[in-house]
Amino acid sequence: MGLENVLDHELVGLGFESAPSRGVRTIEGTLEDAYRIVMHSRVASRVLWPIAEAEEVDTPTLLYTMLAEMPFEEILEEGGTLAIDCVASRHRRKDNTRYLVQRAKDAIVDRLRDKRGNRPDIDRHAPSLRLHIRWANPVVISVDLGGALFRRGYRPSGARAPLRENLGAAMLLDAGYKSGVLIDPFCGSGTMLIEALLIARDIAPGLLRPIASPGWEAHDRTALSLVRDRALKRARAATAMPRLYGSDRDPEAVELAKESLRNIGSLCQKRGISLPVQCARFEVGDATQVSPDAVGDEPGHLVTNPPYGERVGTRTELAVLYARFGSALRERFAGWKISMLCGEPSLLAQLGMRSSARKTVFNGPMKCSLSQYEVFAPKEGAKAEPAPKAESVRAKIHPESEAFRNRLKKNLKRYSKLAKRQKLEAYRIYDRDIPEFNFAIDRYPGRVLVHEHRRPHKVDIVIADRRVRDVVAVCEELLDVPQEHVHLRSRGGKGQYDKRAATGTEHAYLEGGHTFLLNYEDYLDTGIFLDHRMLRAQIAKELNEGDAFLNLFAYTCSASVYAAKVGARCTSVDLSKTYLAWGERNFEANELPVREHDFVRSDVERFLQKERNRYRRILLNPPSYSRSKSTGREMILTRDHRSLIEASAARLTADGVLYFSTHARDFQLDDAIGERYEVREISKRTVPEDFARSPHRTWSIEYR
Repeated sequence: MGLENVLDHELVGLGFESAPSRGVRTIEGTLEDAYRIVMHSRVASRVLWPIAEAEEVDTPTLLYTMLAEMPFEEILEEGGTLAIDCVASRHRRKDNTRYLVQRAKDAIVDRLRDKRGNRPDIDRHAPSLRLHIRWANPVVISVDLGGALFRRGYRPSGARAPLRENLGAAMLLDAGYKSGVLIDPFCGSGTMLIEALLIARDIAPGLLRPIASPGWEAHDRTALSLVRDRALKRARAATAMPRLYGSDRDPEAVELAKESLRNIGSLCQKRGISLPVQCARFEVGDATQVSPDAVGDEPGHLVTNPPYGERVGTRTELAVLYARFGSALRERFAGWKISMLCGEPSLLAQLGMRSSARKTVFNGPMKCSLSQYEVFAPKEGAKAEPAPKAESVRAKIHPESEAFRNRLKKNLKRYSKLAKRQKLEAYRIYDRDIPEFNFAIDRYPGRVLVHEHRRPHKVDIVIADRRVRDVVAVCEELLDVPQEHVHLRSRGGKGQYDKRAATGTEHAYLEGGHTFLLNYEDYLDTGIFLDHRMLRAQIAKELNEGDAFLNLFAYTCSASVYAAKVGARCTSVDLSKTYLAWGERNFEANELPVREHDFVRSDVERFLQKERNRYRRILLNPPSYSRSKSTGREMILTRDHRSLIEASAARLTADGVLYFSTHARDFQLDDAIGERYEVREISKRTVPEDFARSPHRTWSIEYR
C-alpha cells in the first residue's frame, strides 16, 4: 500500500487499464493477460484469478458449505496437490484465518474424496493448485497464478529480509531509475542493487520462478509458453551496462549480498540470459563515508533503506548516523536524486535536508515514509565555503549544550592529569554530571565511547536527538577525534546486549603493562570494564607464582591476564564461547601460554557444583540478571547472590579471599553471609576516581 501508482504505471506499460482500490488493482482480461502480469510485474505481490464469490458467508461453516459445493474435480487435476492462503479484510481481522484455512481444506478434500475416491495432499511449497481466500463480504475464492511474487529466488536461505524484493523494485521505479548509476550505502543482502540490475537488463521477474498453479485444470500452457518466450527474447536482447555500488558496515550482510548476486547470475544462466554481474559491486563500508567516486563522477540515483531502529536501544546511534549521513549527502552528492524508505519520520529530520516528495508506504505491517531529495550543485561562480574550524562547533550546537561543553572541558583538564599521573590510556571523562545530559563518556586511545542512559519518556524525542548530536560534536572538537571514532551506545532497553555488528576489528589497549584487545563496533561494551582496573591490580598484587586463581563470569578474562602475569594458574569460567575465545586472544597478546590455563565454558552455578579444586583468590563478578539459552537457567542477583557467594567461597583455600563485585544499583548483601565468613566492603579501595559517580561495589570474603 502506498505504491499503487507505481503498479498503475507498470500496468499501463503492459497495455492494461485497472479499477483503483486501496492496495488492490482489478483488471478484466484473458488468462494470457494475467500471465503477462505475473511475468513482468516487479511491484505486485500476487496475481489472483477469481473463480467464485458469495455474499453473507461469515462463518467457517458457511465457508465449508460454499467450497463443498464447488466442482473441484473440474478445478484440480487428478493426483494434484493443494495449498490455501487466507487474508481477512479490515472488518474481519478478528476471525482466525488458520481455522478458516483448515475448514476450507476439509471442504475440498471431502468433495474430492466423494467424487474421486481419494484425497489430495497438501504441499505448502510447490502445490499443483494454490488457492487464495479473501475473507470479506463478499468472500472471494481465487486461483493464485504467481504465488508470492516478491520471492525472486536469489536471496540466500537464512538471510534477513527487512526489504521485500518487490518493495525494493517499487522504490527504484518510483525514483525513476531505468539504468545507469546507482548507489545503496545500506545495501544489506543486496536486494536494491539486484533489482536495479534486473530492471536495467529488462529481465522479467517471472522468468526466475515457476508458475504457481500448474495443476489448475484451466491452466493454459500454450499461452504461458508464448508469454515466457517473448520475455526471454527481450531479456536476451538487452545490452545496458549499469554501474551499481552497494556497501554495508556489516561484513556478513555484504557476503550475503555477494551470494545473492552469484545466485541471480546462475538463475539467468540456466535460462540462457546473459547477466553482467560485474556491473554490481558490494563492499564493507560506512554509509557516512560513501562517495560518488565508487561509481565515477556521473550523477545518478542513491536509493536506500537505512536502519530505523525497530529494536529498542538504538535511537542514540541512529540520530547521529542520520545527521552524519545527511552531511555526507549534502557535501558529496550534488546533482544526485536520492530516495529513502524510513519507518521513523523523525529520523529523517536529522538529515538536515528538505524532501522534494514524500509518501506513506507499508513495509509489511510497518508504516514508513518514502522520501525523495535532490541535492543541487552550487551555482556557477559561487565561492566555495572555507573549511570549518574546530571552534565553529560552538556555533553549531544548541545554546543549552554550552553547559555540557564547559563541563566536559573542565573534566578533561582534571582527568587528563589523573591519566598522566597513573599512566592510563583509557578513563572516564564525563558521567551524567548534568541531569539533562544523561551520558557517560569514556576516552580510549584515539577513540571515544559515548553511552546514553535510558531517556526519560517526558523528554521530546527531537530534543533528545539534538542533545546526542551536540554531545558527539563537542567530543569531536574537544578530544580532536574524527566522527567515525566517536562510538555511540544506548544503555537500558530490550536487546541492548545483542551483537551489534560483525566487523571483528580489534585494537590493542595498554593497561598497567598488560595488553588487551578491544572492539569498539560489535558489542555494547568494548571488552574490558575500565572501572575494575584497581581491583584487577589488587588481585595480582596478592597472588604469588603457582597460586590458583578462579575468575567467575570471566568476560574477556582481563583479571586472569593480570593474575597469569605474576605466575598464577588461572581458571576462567564463562558461558559465552565468544568471550572465552576473546580471553584466549588476550592471553596470546601478552605472550602468556594459553595451554597452561583453563578456559571453561559453563554455567557458573553448574561449574561450582562439580568443582573440587581450591583457589587462593577468586573473583566473582556476576551480572544483575542473566538467562542461559542453552541451559534455560535464570540468575537474578538479588535473589541468588547468597548461594553464588557460598558456593564460590567453598572453593577457597584456608588463606584464600573471595572478591565479590557488582554494578547492580541499590544492592544489599545478605546479612547471613557474615555469620559464616569475614565480610568487608572495600569499594573505596577498588573504585577509581573517574568512576566515582557510577561506582561498583566490592566485598572481600574469607573464612573467619
